[in-house]
Amino acid sequence: MATTVLLTGFGPFGAVRENPSAALVARLDGEEIAGATVRGVILDVATERVGGQLTAAIAAHRPAMVLGTGVAAGRCALAFERVAVNLRDFAIADVDGAQPCDVSVVEGAPDGLLATLPLRAMLTACRDAAVPAYLSLTAGAYVCNQLFYLAVLAGRRDGFAAGFLHLPLAPSSVPPGSEAPVPTMELETMERGLRAALLAALAPSGG
Repeated sequence: MATTVLLTGFGPFGAVRENPSAALVARLDGEEIAGATVRGVILDVATERVGGQLTAAIAAHRPAMVLGTGVAAGRCALAFERVAVNLRDFAIADVDGAQPCDVSVVEGAPDGLLATLPLRAMLTACRDAAVPAYLSLTAGAYVCNQLFYLAVLAGRRDGFAAGFLHLPLAPSSVPPGSEAPVPTMELETMERGLRAALLAALAPSGG
């Protein structure tokens, strides 16, 4: 059976009208990397819908690996998230207007789950491709963290590796009227790093 990588991104939300994660997913969807087919899915920044969308994508593609991506304004490098927390505590409402506070992602599940992708190998590959990157312990408590937590939990059940990558804003993603300089990265640079990271994750030894 052919190996499939499920790559997810998010649509617009809040002041971010052009989400770089959606653009990257669209670019890589259908490509072959290290013998694996990338299947890209763009999810909604909606706490009550994202779990069902992820479940449907997993059922449709039966991946050997799931890598979620999303944007985090203020980051200046690619951030490979190490831990997802079982918490929804939104600083801003999602696209449906929901803004949970101190609510579990999954009631009764572990407080935290570690990514199961070979993050250090992915980080090294990214840096070798001249793309700034680091390992992060701060996935937040918004929909990105929720998706990350659900993906790792599903991977434990279904036997696939999962993780999450936070992206800087692209220049076109900076909200109009931003007063202070905002860190950005060109989409082409992010794409180069993402490709290198996926190649490392798919290596027989995990890098």
